[in-house]
Amino acid sequence: MQYTGTRDNKVISSFEDFNRFLEKAPPSVIFRGQKANFKLIPQVGRERIFDDYYSIEEVEYHTFNYFKKRAVLHLEYEPKTEWEWLAVAQHFGLPTRLLDWTANPLVAAFFAVENSDETEDGDEQDAYLYILGTRNILEHYDIPENRDIPEYIKTPDPFSIKGAVIYKPQHISKRIVAQQGLFTCQDPKKSLDEYITDEDDFDELIIKGSFKKPLKKILNKYGINRAALFPDLDGLTSHIKWLIRNDYDGIS
Repeated sequence: MQYTGTRDNKVISSFEDFNRFLEKAPPSVIFRGQKANFKLIPQVGRERIFDDYYSIEEVEYHTFNYFKKRAVLHLEYEPKTEWEWLAVAQHFGLPTRLLDWTANPLVAAFFAVENSDETEDGDEQDAYLYILGTRNILEHYDIPENRDIPEYIKTPDPFSIKGAVIYKPQHISKRIVAQQGLFTCQDPKKSLDEYITDEDDFDELIIKGSFKKPLKKILNKYGINRAALFPDLDGLTSHIKWLIRNDYDGIS
């Protein structure tokens, strides 16, 4: 997946640019949208809620278990493995060692441009779209529905992973299904790009700030909006509020 040329050639300032990059991508890729150009470090590794007395691993362990004890009452489906618990926690905003990715580039673009962020000059900040060839990741983990499987083919403890793996969760959350979501799981102290073995299969595209709002309107026409990606009342009301401000005629 080579995007040859200068950095300027990796800028998305129109939907035609967006399509041009997608046409060059091989089939076995996943996508991630970010509103800012921070390293591909899981959120728990970016949090600064701890001081030198607490390690990232300690904060991760205690917050994750605190979540598990209290989340059961709010879930229609109780996760059966640590992997499933991580996926649920991640999708509801808990800082974990997972990074969100999607098989759908339109979904990734939505998350990149969903929120407005202005620079000091009042201009809209650029957003970022990452494309990752999945052959780069050491292993893929897809927990089968039938959990009566031999010990020797069960996946390892996600908290013991020192490299990076791809985790494709089962349908344990409506949000994960709607977003065609999957995750990379890694050492939370490192950036994912440290594990990339072939630079031709990893790329960072820049979505120009001036194109963020127009792109979000285009995505809505393709059915990619908060109501679709968060199929609950919170998602619906958030989408309606956006329509009021941006596309009132779309309410019918």
